[in-house]
Amino acid sequence: MSVGNVSGIILKSKKFNGIVIAFLLILSSVSVVLPGIFSSEILQESGGEGGNGRGDQTTLYVDDDAGEGGDGSEALPFRTIQEAVNASSDGDTIRVFEGNYQENVDVNKELNIIGNGSEETIVEGVEGDFLFSDHIRDYDMGTAYDFETDGDHLFVAASGPGLIIYDIENPEYPVKIGGYDSEGWTKSISLSGTTVISTRDGNGIDIIDVTNLTDPILLGQYDTDGYAQSTDIQNDHVVVADDTNGLVILDISEPSDPQELATYQNSDQIKDVQLIDDLAYLANDQQGITIINISDPSDPQFVGELDFPGSSVAIDVHFPYAYVAEWYGFTIVDVSDPSDPVLVSSTEFEEISENIRIHNTTVMVSCDDDGFMLYDVRDPLHPTLNQIFNTDDDHVESMIIVKELLYVADRS
Repeated sequence: MSVGNVSGIILKSKKFNGIVIAFLLILSSVSVVLPGIFSSEILQESGGEGGNGRGDQTTLYVDDDAGEGGDGSEALPFRTIQEAVNASSDGDTIRVFEGNYQENVDVNKELNIIGNGSEETIVEGVEGDFLFSDHIRDYDMGTAYDFETDGDHLFVAASGPGLIIYDIENPEYPVKIGGYDSEGWTKSISLSGTTVISTRDGNGIDIIDVTNLTDPILLGQYDTDGYAQSTDIQNDHVVVADDTNGLVILDISEPSDPQELATYQNSDQIKDVQLIDDLAYLANDQQGITIINISDPSDPQFVGELDFPGSSVAIDVHFPYAYVAEWYGFTIVDVSDPSDPVLVSSTEFEEISENIRIHNTTVMVSCDDDGFMLYDVRDPLHPTLNQIFNTDDDHVESMIIVKELLYVADRS
C-alpha cells in the first residue's frame, strides 16, 4: 500500500488494566493509492467481529461509480471499500476499480486489496476521523506509569517491579525479557543508548545499564532533596524535575558516583522536564512553562517563560510548539523564540489532565477519570476533539506509539 497524503487515524483497541496495546493505521493527510496488492494481517480474536461466515474464499468488487445496493459481484459492485471489507471473510480478495474513494477504511481481517494502479485508484481519508474497535493485547503488571523505546524494545516504568523490558519485534505480542526491581515504584524513565534513568519512589533516580536486556544492572543512584517527578538524559547529563526542589542537573559520566552540578530554583513546583539540545523545557505547576539554558550545566540560565492559568503537569515539545497538559485542559505555546514564548491556544475540559503526547498532528491527553482524549491540532489556534477513549480504570498515565501501535499505561 503506497501512502501519499491521507487524513485520520484508524485505532483498534479496548479496555484493559496495566498496558493497553492498540493497533493504529496512521493516515497522515489526504490520499492513499492502491497500486497492487495490500495484504492486511490484523489480529482477529475468536468471537470477534469480521467475516460473513462463508467457508470459501472469494473476490469482491468495488467501483465508486456503482449504484447503491450492490452485492459485491463484478456486475453489481459495492460503492465503497468499507462495504466490501464488512462483507468479506479472511482470505478474500477485494478488487478496487479506478476512481476516487473518500473514506477511512477500517480493515480488521486478512485480505488482499488490489487497486488498478497508483494513478487510477485513490483513497481519500475523511479528515479527523478516529475509528475504534477490538483490542489486540493487554499486560497486567499493577500500575504502569511511563514508557520509553529503542524501536525494538519497550521499557516500562511500573509499580512493584520497577523497570520492565519487553521485546516488541512482533509489536502485537510483546515478550517480557528482563527488568530491574527498584524495590519500590518507578514513575518516570528516560533512555539514552544503553542507559535508563528511572525515578525511585519519588526520592531520586536509579542509573541502570541495559546493555544486557535480559539482565539489567544497577550502576548507581542519586537521592534528590525533593520529589523526583520526571527525568531526561542527554549525553552524560541528567535533568530531574524535582518538584519543590527545582530542576536538578547531574553529571553521570561516572554512573557509580553521580555528581550534582546545579539546582535551578523557581518559586513553584517543577512537574515535568524535556531536554532538547541545550534547553530544558519545564512544566511549572502554577507558573506555566519555563525554558532554561544548560549549555553550562553548572550554571543554568533563565531563557524565557510564559505564565497562564491552570496547573502545568506535563510538557511535550515538537517545534515550533510546546504542548502542555494542565489541570482541566491543555495549552499550546509557540516556542520558536525560546526567550519569548507565545500563547497560541488553551483548551478546557472537565477532567484532570495527567500527561500529554503529540504524534504528527494529533495530541493525546491522558485524564484522571476519562481515559484519554485525541485532539486534531492541524490548526493550533482551534484544536478539535476527535475522540474520547475509555480504559477499564479510566486513569491513563502515559502513551507511546511504536510501529503503528499505541501503548497505553493504564493505572490498575
